[in-house]
Order: sequence, then C-alpha cells, then structure tokens
Amino acid sequence: MHKILIAIFAMLAITTSAKAQSAQDNRARAQYLAAEASYDRGDYEAALRSEEQAREILGQDNALLAAMRVRIYSRQGWVFSARDALEQFYQYDASPELLREIGQVENNLPAPSATAAFDEAVAANRRADYTLAARAYEFACESGEDHGCFGLAYAYSNGLGVEQNGERSVRLYEPLCDAGNEYACANLGSVYLNGGTMPPNYERAAHFWRRACDGGYSLMCWRAGDLYSNPAHGFYDATLATSLLAQGCELRNSESCEALEAIK
Repeated sequence: MHKILIAIFAMLAITTSAKAQSAQDNRARAQYLAAEASYDRGDYEAALRSEEQAREILGQDNALLAAMRVRIYSRQGWVFSARDALEQFYQYDASPELLREIGQVENNLPAPSATAAFDEAVAANRRADYTLAARAYEFACESGEDHGCFGLAYAYSNGLGVEQNGERSVRLYEPLCDAGNEYACANLGSVYLNGGTMPPNYERAAHFWRRACDGGYSLMCWRAGDLYSNPAHGFYDATLATSLLAQGCELRNSESCEALEAIK
C-alpha cells in the first residue's frame, strides 16, 4: 500500500518549486499515513479528518484518498457515502492491486439500515454535504426512523440538499407532531409562518406553536402568546395569550415572563 502511495504522489504535477512540492507531498503523505493508522485502530472520524487534511494540502483528490474514504465509510456502515466515494474513486487511475481491494469492499458493502442511514445523514450535515444527507434522511424515514423524517422535513423546509418544499415539509412534520414531538410542532409553526413555498398562515403557526408549548417547549409559549395577543392577525385572544405567556414563564422562558409583565 505504501508503494502505491509513493507512486501516486510522484505523479502529481509540479506547480511550485521542487523543494516546496516535496515538502507539500511529505505533509500530505504524513496525513495519509495518520489516516491509515486511525483506520487500523478503528477511529474512523480521526481517519476522515486526516484524509481530508491530506486532500487540502494537495489541493486535489486522487485514487488513494478516495479509496481511503470508501474503506472508512464501508466500515461505518455509511452506504450512501461509500457509494459516492466509489464514484469518485473510479474517476482516477488506480493500480490493479488497489482496484481489486476496493472492488472487494464494494462487493461487501452492507445493506443500508434505518439507524445507520440516520447517523450517516447527521454526519453528512456536519460536513455540509446536504444532498447526501437528504438522501440518507429519506431512506431512514421510509424505513421507519422518525428522526430521519424530522431531518428530511427540515431539509425540505430550508432547501438543504433538496428543492425547498413547504408542503412536503408539513406532511413530514405533522405525524411527528401528532405523536407528541414538540420540536416537530414548533417547526411546523415556523413552516406555516416562513415556509418559503407557502403563503404565511399566522393562525396555523400559532396553533402548532401552542401545541409545542403544551409539550413543554417554553420558547413556543412566548411565540404563540405573541401571535394570539396581536389583533392584526385576525384571531386575537387575550385570555389565551395570557395563559400561554404564563405557561412559558412557569417553564422559565424569560421572554414569556417579560411579555406577561408588560400586559399586566
């Protein structure tokens, strides 16, 4: 494997002086070897960090680095990431030995699971790979993982990795809210107010924020109370607004306490 590494780095085009290029290659090689060591001891997050640093030092990808990502993702059970890395790997020239190794990894990729897909989506979000995250969230959701549905709903409401679609976001959030997820109720209210692809609906926003408040999400007590206390929205209810603000204050939300004090 180290002979392959040396050969690939030797093929890199020289863009600076020979001495500077040699130093750059040495730093990249050190990061790759660190990635390999982390991989061997099962520290896959550290391996990914070192692999990414090697790419940053080189300013480009290559077959060996892509192969490292394939190996790491396959060990983590992150099938969607592994498949993307495989596509990248096959774009580069690789030795017969490396092709055989990665071919075996590809043949042994596990079937995706709902839990692994959700974990993969979270990791993809952290590295701002929103398209892959949305794909993994969708698989997790369709496989019965509620957290995957929540993540996919958030992606649709904000246009992260998918085309923004407030209606689709609502359809995904509603069952979660009905099941007692106060954060889904809170986000539903936000979609109805700022859904992007839907006209604002203040009354629906207030309704779902109220449900989130009833579920213990104190900030939503203040937001719902604020909407119910404003006659301009067409559903003014001073009694309900006061009740919601009092509820939020009891839950130690400072905005609710301040608003409640202001209307006394």
